[in-house]
Amino acid sequence: MGDELKLSSLDELKKQINNRISDFNIRRQVLKRRKNTLVVGQLILTAVATILIAININFDSTIIAIVAIVLNGCGTIFASLLSQFMFNERLASHISTICSLRELQARIKMDMAKDADCADEHKIEISNVEYYFEDLQKILNIANNEWQKLVKSNVSKTVVHENPNV
Repeated sequence: MGDELKLSSLDELKKQINNRISDFNIRRQVLKRRKNTLVVGQLILTAVATILIAININFDSTIIAIVAIVLNGCGTIFASLLSQFMFNERLASHISTICSLRELQARIKMDMAKDADCADEHKIEISNVEYYFEDLQKILNIANNEWQKLVKSNVSKTVVHENPNV
């Protein structure tokens, strides 16, 4: 009966780790897509604006100048969004968390393989499962702390830009 409890708690822990990896991967993919969309949009807008400015040198058209200014402004907005939402920092944080979760997953698999190879010398017990769970909690706490630091640093940057006298 003790073995069943240990195995079910270990199975539950493995499910939780897999769920967290899937969750962080989904977040990472969404962030990457949004970041890439903004980067490509910024590149296209600024490139077209630059081309229109070059064309406007020859034609001296007010409409072309206005369109170029609007496109350049939109490109600047895209750049601000990239900076404001800290896509690179958030992606790096998610990747780091996924790597840590996979390392924990690999350690559990290795211990299970050792248990299967030589149960007399290396037996997974409930204390091992508790240790793995504590590691999972540490990984998630680190991810939360990184997220909070990013939010705080972004808020302080925004406050400094909005009111440089404070």
